[in-house]
Amino acid sequence: MIYTGLTLAMTWPIATQFTTLPDGGDDWRFLWNLWWMKTALVDLHTNPFHTDYLYYPQGVNLYLDTLAPALGVIGIPFELLGFNLVAVYNLLALSSFVLAGYGTYLLVRHLTGSRPAGFVAGLIFAFCPYHFAHLLGHLNLVSLQWIPFYILALVRAWEWPRAETIHSGAAPVLVTTCLSPALWAALAGLWLAVTSYTEWSYALFLGLFTLWFLAWHLRMNRQGPDGLASLRRLAVLGGVWLLLVAPVLVPMVQEALTSRFAQTTIQASNFLSADLTDVLVPSLFHPLWRVVGPVLEPHYTGRPRSERALFVGYTVLLLSTATVWVFRRRRDVVFWGGTALGAWVLSLGPILHVWGQSNWGGWRVPLPYAVLYFLPFFNIVRVPGRFMVLVMLALAVLVGYALASTQAGRWKLPWLTRPVKGTATVVGALVLLEYLAIPFNMQSWNYDLPFYHELAQEPGRFGVLELPLAPLAIYEGFQTIHHKPIVGGYLARQPSDPFANSTPVLLYLQPATPANDPLAVVASRTGLADLRRAGVRYVLVHWSIFYGKGQADLQTKLARVFPGVPSHTLPQEEMTVFQLAP
Repeated sequence: MIYTGLTLAMTWPIATQFTTLPDGGDDWRFLWNLWWMKTALVDLHTNPFHTDYLYYPQGVNLYLDTLAPALGVIGIPFELLGFNLVAVYNLLALSSFVLAGYGTYLLVRHLTGSRPAGFVAGLIFAFCPYHFAHLLGHLNLVSLQWIPFYILALVRAWEWPRAETIHSGAAPVLVTTCLSPALWAALAGLWLAVTSYTEWSYALFLGLFTLWFLAWHLRMNRQGPDGLASLRRLAVLGGVWLLLVAPVLVPMVQEALTSRFAQTTIQASNFLSADLTDVLVPSLFHPLWRVVGPVLEPHYTGRPRSERALFVGYTVLLLSTATVWVFRRRRDVVFWGGTALGAWVLSLGPILHVWGQSNWGGWRVPLPYAVLYFLPFFNIVRVPGRFMVLVMLALAVLVGYALASTQAGRWKLPWLTRPVKGTATVVGALVLLEYLAIPFNMQSWNYDLPFYHELAQEPGRFGVLELPLAPLAIYEGFQTIHHKPIVGGYLARQPSDPFANSTPVLLYLQPATPANDPLAVVASRTGLADLRRAGVRYVLVHWSIFYGKGQADLQTKLARVFPGVPSHTLPQEEMTVFQLAP
């Protein structure tokens, strides 16, 4: 309940504007994902990983897209109960904060035996700037809540049958668990599968973490299980995960091996890497950013807002660093310190960036990610900076160790003369103050246009062409209202579009094609017939998206391609509608 209340406060005003999306460029894309999963599974009874509602008429596979089917499935009951689609989106987004906090609380409480330490650790992971950054339209990435649940199951699977020491007051007590190592390993496989069906890059990160965890555990924990026992548990974990994801993983791998658009260039990964100083730069969502932003903004060198809020917090950085130093002989503390350091180095990408600079007199500093990029599937991960999700969890654990040790009287924080019960409260308050992100910006673009409701009432299945002909996520937001297939689309990685690339009229209508291009002759002669033959009934022109000469060029194009075609303008929607067929 406390995490729920804090979520409503820290994400204000989302709770008071529940039918408005948070600000962000890709929110329409994930709104479409929720709509499509319910449409495919409940209404059409079809494979949700292929659709011809986008890139009409040939359709497109979604195996390599950020479909996040786990979130779509979770959202179906709410949609069936009549919840507004935007409300379902917001419910899923806000629940990620609550569950991330609770999962981290369970993990750190188990590791440290301290409830206050677990609670503060939950605050750190749930409300870190990285989490708020992906509230800007990345429903898959904001859904990081499964990660601590997976790691908790992993830890429990490999520590059995060792008794746990839980500090409750002055005297420790011993407790046991009712689950066997195999069941914990199976549960870890389940959480890894849920993570995979939410965001595959997080599953890759957890795969690396698992290898690091097992290597450290087998090397350092002499009281742990032997190698054969570890292999059995790893087989259970991997078997459960593979059983659950194989129906999607196999075609996904096949498509990844054959699709050019699946891979990301190392130059793109370099551009979207974290900067060495990002962990120290205050969050751009903080109310004080409007004061310091003009000074710090040049540091970001054009990176998207959603990829540049990687501040860890001065309180968290101080406490976690002090914990590693004070308890440097404790293997568990060193492990989590190594996790934080390793994930942070990987987040820096293939080339070191310092305050926006990566070239010093022709010299560049290569980093380990330059090697990781060439491993299977890591060339699909676009943004190395997202490794910060593991950094934040590891730092949360380290702060938990600090607070648990203070609570037990084994370590006095530098600014306190003696341990006090309020230490966790003070630290938690400082963390929330540094991570403050209110008021969070809300989406200002209205997608709920009356015409699309009218279009939804038209019987039959037909195509809709939206202009400008460009990959715009808002068109998919419109589709969640009118439910008709659209030409083109917007995916995480754009595929080739045979219809748009081989049809003269569509090539001519593209914004980059001049109005006097030679294609005008063919488009004016056969364009209307080509669109009608493909089943396109409506062409919708969004004038508010065009600027300057683009409007004049398009007016010339439309006059040539659709002479005599009935059209009407909707001033309120700033849209012109051409009806190509009755």
